[in-house]
Formats: sequence, C-alpha cells, structure tokens
Amino acid sequence: MKFFFYTAVAIVCLASCNNKTQDKTLAKADITTEKDTLILSKKFNDNIVVGDFDGDTQKDSAFLMLNTQNNLHAIKIKYHSGNTDILGGGNSIVGNKKFTDAGLGIFKIAPKDHIYFNNVGVDGDILREEDVKDEDKIKLPNDGIFLHYKESCGGGIIYNENGTYKWIIQE
Repeated sequence: MKFFFYTAVAIVCLASCNNKTQDKTLAKADITTEKDTLILSKKFNDNIVVGDFDGDTQKDSAFLMLNTQNNLHAIKIKYHSGNTDILGGGNSIVGNKKFTDAGLGIFKIAPKDHIYFNNVGVDGDILREEDVKDEDKIKLPNDGIFLHYKESCGGGIIYNENGTYKWIIQE
C-alpha cells in the first residue's frame, strides 16, 4: 500500500514541475538548418526561448543561431503554424537595427501585456518611466524577445505586432 502511495505522490510531483525544460526539449526538435549556414549557437547557455510570439495562444520557439558563413548571430523564430522568420545573421533584425554577438549576454522572453518604452532620449540620456508620456509606452501584444549586451549595457526587445517586427530600446 505504501508503494502505491509513494508512487502516486511522485507522479503528482513530476506532473506539477515547471515545464520550461520540456518546452526547450520540444523546441529543439524544431531546429533545422538553412542550407547548413545556420546552426544553433553554442556560445550561450540560454539559446532557446519559448513563447507566443504571434498571438495565436500557441507556443512558438526562438533560437539563437550562428550564421557559419559570416560568424554573425541570428534569431530564428519557428511559429506553431510551421512558418519561420530569420532575423539578423548579417541582415537587419528590425528596421535598421543590426544584430551581432558582440557582448550579447541575455536572450530571454519579454512577457506580453507588460509595459515597456524606449528609455533612451534624443540626447542619449536614460529616461525614467515617469519621464515617458503614456502614449509612448508600449503594452506588448505578444511575447517578445529581450536581448541585452553586457559590454554596452544596452539592448532591447523585439516583438511582432500584426506581422511586423518592432524594436524597443532598453538601456
């Protein structure tokens, strides 16, 4: 009888564990190379993030990839629908924002519904939230990807709004 009790407790504990590891394991199955030019970056421990990047309530995966032709990093987003977007790797990620690996230290989720704002003023000064007009604050419609560069103490958030990628500066 004790065996069945302890077995049931173990099953309940395992079932209630945080599923981030499972999400990343499932996401790794989505990695495919683009003509062998993009490989999963091994420079960073956290090179896969899972979130809802397009707002369809399904889990999508973002991978930090290395372009083997130019040694520049890219973000590969594989949507639940099967569609894939590649940002960076030598090309702009959003508008004229370039993406290299120089000093990149953080690659993680920026949760949807959180309020963000560009926090660098026109003179390069760092803005506090109370210095930013309400209409300039952005409530993420979907999960975004937060990138931070340790050496430059800067970075930002990439997010998808109605099929268009946007960038929020975060210093």
